[in-house]
Amino acid sequence: MVEGLAFAFDTSNGVPVLADAAARITADCHARHDCGDHSLFVGHIRTMMSDGRQPLAYHAGHYPSLARVHGPETPQPEFW
Repeated sequence: MVEGLAFAFDTSNGVPVLADAAARITADCHARHDCGDHSLFVGHIRTMMSDGRQPLAYHAGHYPSLARVHGPETPQPEFW
């Protein structure tokens, strides 16, 4: 926990998830791969939820805007 910050949680199928997150994914973890200074987790997705808000992105020291691109060349996933 970061000093001075409190995080609220909800549950999804009994799994704690951050409350008021733009998107939430729960999964069963099947493998963990250490990759230098981070880890890659591979799992089976159980639930995915989104409230339609734009995601927060951070790259190269900036918070860029993301634009939705829809068309025949960029289909939406069936599960989203």
